[in-house]
Amino acid sequence: MNLKSLIKKLFSIEMILIYFGLITLSFSIYYKNRASRLFAEYEHEAVNLIILNNRLDNKTSAKTLSALDSLKEKYYPFTYFDFSLEEELDKIISLFKNQAAAQGEEGLKIQQELSSLILDFQDKISQKEITLSFGYDSLMYCSSLLLLISILCIVFKSIKQKNQIKHIQLRTDEQQKISRNLHDGVAQDLAALKFYLEQDDKEKSDFYANQALKEVRYLIGALHIDLSEDFEKIIRQMLQTFESNYKIKTEIFVASSHISSLPQTVQIEIIRILQESLSNIARHAKASQVCVKFTDVAQDFKFTISDNGIGFTLEALDELNKSDSKKHYGIQNIQERVKAMGGTVEFVNNGGTTIAITIKNIIH
Repeated sequence: MNLKSLIKKLFSIEMILIYFGLITLSFSIYYKNRASRLFAEYEHEAVNLIILNNRLDNKTSAKTLSALDSLKEKYYPFTYFDFSLEEELDKIISLFKNQAAAQGEEGLKIQQELSSLILDFQDKISQKEITLSFGYDSLMYCSSLLLLISILCIVFKSIKQKNQIKHIQLRTDEQQKISRNLHDGVAQDLAALKFYLEQDDKEKSDFYANQALKEVRYLIGALHIDLSEDFEKIIRQMLQTFESNYKIKTEIFVASSHISSLPQTVQIEIIRILQESLSNIARHAKASQVCVKFTDVAQDFKFTISDNGIGFTLEALDELNKSDSKKHYGIQNIQERVKAMGGTVEFVNNGGTTIAITIKNIIH
């Protein structure tokens, strides 16, 4: 990652919101803890005032009385914006000084008034503590929510980018596999074309030239399949491309309400299987018609490809692979792909070939 990309990532909208949220949350926690300590001190100070009120008499030292003046400084953060609270504190300090000089009933009366004022003052400070704590808590919750939203945005953005990369990789892999699978057929046709040209066999040369041309056209059409399209639409486009290139009639029957909601990996494998099957039909089956069906059976998904060609058996194919230097791996590829999906496949020779694939418990 170069410096420019790193700077862009560090100062993205999401990261700026995270920085702001972290700073706000840190300051909120710090100042809330500091305020809690201060309120504890104020609570202790109020208790001291009550004790002092109960013990105060004309023998109280001037030093003790002068210490009352420091109360204004201690409570300054609250009285600065609240003049009534400041006046109440001034009155408490004044009464303390008056009580020290008073005697008898007058002193007792001032003491009672002081007790009431101190309790009232303490209640107002407690109310301010509750209000301030609520403000700090609200700021902390908002900061935490902002952090959560920012982190979720980053996570969703990352997931989206990974899905896009994965989708591109799937498309690239798919196109490469299509190209590789069809390349074998084109190469064989061109090799046969070269051989028969050297033998001056025009009829067979024309046949293999046409076969190679059809394969190339089909390859071009397959490579231009847009895998982001609706799955059923992709299948129909594939069959139309196959029919236009090989002049083999195609039909499709969709009796599945879940075909478009299949997992993408399963959709990709079905596309591969269909392409492999159509390529085999075009080269070997001598068919004039192909029928593709999709059906739901309880929680199972069924997929069949049928043609009216010459048919084959797995035993005959095994014998051919043993005797022919050119191996035929199309059927094996289909079997492996079906197995990867957790499904089963049957090859039925019934005056043509039917490939019947069942994927169990995939519909929910």
